Amino acid sequence: MKKVNLFIAGFSKCGTTSLYDLLVASKSVRGGQSKEPGYFSAVKGRIDTGSDKDWSMGGTYYKGQEWYDALFPKRDAPYLLEASTIYGFDTESPGLIHDYNKEARIIFIVRDPYDRIESHYYQEKKTGRELPNFHLFVESDHPRLAFYKDQSRYERVLQNYKHFFNDQILVLHQKQLTQPDDLSVILSEFLGINLSLSESVRSNKRMEPRFPALKKALISFERSRFARQSPRWIQRLGSIIFRFVDRLILKKAGKTEVNPLIKNKLRAEFQATANYLQKNYSIKL
Repeated sequence: MKKVNLFIAGFSKCGTTSLYDLLVASKSVRGGQSKEPGYFSAVKGRIDTGSDKDWSMGGTYYKGQEWYDALFPKRDAPYLLEASTIYGFDTESPGLIHDYNKEARIIFIVRDPYDRIESHYYQEKKTGRELPNFHLFVESDHPRLAFYKDQSRYERVLQNYKHFFNDQILVLHQKQLTQPDDLSVILSEFLGINLSLSESVRSNKRMEPRFPALKKALISFERSRFARQSPRWIQRLGSIIFRFVDRLILKKAGKTEVNPLIKNKLRAEFQATANYLQKNYSIKL
């Protein structure tokens, strides 16, 4: 049986969903029933541990390969794709993916670490998470800020994956997603197929809940053990219902201005990351 052979493994809030949608729109790439199954990770999530050092949702390795294989009923394309950003968090993920398919190709997307942290912050605020105002948050010692910073030190993850996959890794800058012609050439060369992307990526609107407590309760149920162990058709139905409710309870988020000195100070913490990407992938953050 043909195995999943293309993974978008990171990084969170860098455009992974947008790239996934672009790729599966082509005839050469087939997605599964879940864009982000998280199978090649056995870590527990913050919803289970309560720790701000952990990923929001845990991995699903405990469900077994039969469950994972069933997510890809159609295998009639050169590439089978999934995009689980937890693979950029769990240090065991590259080894698990390699054990499953050593010929797999891995794609990462990076962006300015400060912008990634800001986007991750607002994404969790959108779920009803209670956090200080952003201009206060970035100057604090909040444990979730430490988590965001760790997810922005891309070089640690890339070095780990390079040990297993070497030249089977492609690293893109988020800005390249807005250039479909150039992106088509890069991806075609990396994948060894003739790939044409017809449109560029649209940026997501920054939203926040009108009723944070209600949104938090809905997210808690959606990520509960009961929901995660429900049949796939119930999970899909639940997702449709939750997306409809989102339209009713979400509003456009206001942007908090941050002192430029604070921005520069935070960006300076990632100089080693910037140097690594420039030297190894010719990417300038």
